[in-house]
Amino acid sequence: MQGRYRRTAFLPEGTFERWAGLQSSVYQLAKDKLSAVRKYQAYQDLSGAIELRIDCDDVLFVELIASCQKAYDEAYPTNTAPALTIIRSKVFRGEQERKFQNFISEFTPESDL
Repeated sequence: MQGRYRRTAFLPEGTFERWAGLQSSVYQLAKDKLSAVRKYQAYQDLSGAIELRIDCDDVLFVELIASCQKAYDEAYPTNTAPALTIIRSKVFRGEQERKFQNFISEFTPESDL
């Protein structure tokens, strides 16, 4: 018998909470400016560090940096949080695949990527 698995089961502790905080920040700032955020994606490497790529306008990007960093820090209140990098980009991982994923982690099984 085979079952489904949750990708979040493979993530380091606290990752899901940090990702939820980042998503909430993006949604809150963009809710009245939906066209200003065209696409975003987070990538987590094996050190646990997260790179957040956002395709948005200049003004909103400045606001997003501060808001996302604050949410990330609050979701991981110790000083040992893996690094967060926020960049503007029009290039995203796995874009050519059938289903775009807004969160990709090196901790998930390769068959899921």
